[in-house]
Amino acid sequence: MARRIRTTSITIAIGSVLACVAPAYAEVGTGTGSATVRMPLTVSESASLDFGTVLPSTSAAGYVSIEPENTRSECSVTSCTGSFAPGTFTMTGSANTVLNISHAGVSTNPVTFTLASGADNMTFGLILHTPTITLSSMGIASFDIGGRILVAANQPEGDYSGTYDVSVNYQ
Repeated sequence: MARRIRTTSITIAIGSVLACVAPAYAEVGTGTGSATVRMPLTVSESASLDFGTVLPSTSAAGYVSIEPENTRSECSVTSCTGSFAPGTFTMTGSANTVLNISHAGVSTNPVTFTLASGADNMTFGLILHTPTITLSSMGIASFDIGGRILVAANQPEGDYSGTYDVSVNYQ
């Protein structure tokens, strides 16, 4: 009989321990996922940035600035003549979406125009007044970009040209 008492007391002891353990609770949460698919962006230059014809000073460097709004806001050289124009870019993508526009070519990272027939150059920074734009309901938009070019005293004569980059991304 002693054996039976021990078994019972072990069973009661195990049952008491199990009764003291808190029951395990588990909850299930539901999450959602989503994705937005956009049309690939295309960006193309539809008009070149044109500083016009510049006559440099013989004694000091000067600047010529063309604003995105198609104005010549600065001409601190001997003279600025002829036609001028901001650069124009056209973009296509997903309708009614907002785009961010950025560029290199600020004073800390100038872009270089290089004389086609030699090693002479001029540097310029870009001017952008509209860093965001919304594509139309047809998925089309355009923006203008200006620039400020540094013309050295006695800048060598020539036709200067070069390239610059703009970046356009969905917001």
